[in-house]
Amino acid sequence: MELHRGDYDIELTTDYSPTGDDGPTVIDLAQSFVKWWDGDDGDGTAWNVVVRGAGGEKLAAKSL
Repeated sequence: MELHRGDYDIELTTDYSPTGDDGPTVIDLAQSFVKWWDGDDGDGTAWNVVVRGAGGEKLAAKSL
C-alpha cells in the first residue's frame, strides 16, 4: 500500500487463523520480517508491516 511517493506499508498474507494456536506464530513472523526489513531497506520508506489471515483479517501489525 503506497502512502506517499516512496512511503508505504507492507502487507503479508498468510493462511494463519485469527483463532487458535497461530497467535504466537503470527507475532514471530511479524517481528522476524521487521528485523529482516530493517537490515535491507532499499529505496523508499516502509512504515508498518501488517500480517493478514486467509480471510483477509488483520492478525498482527508492527512498526518498522
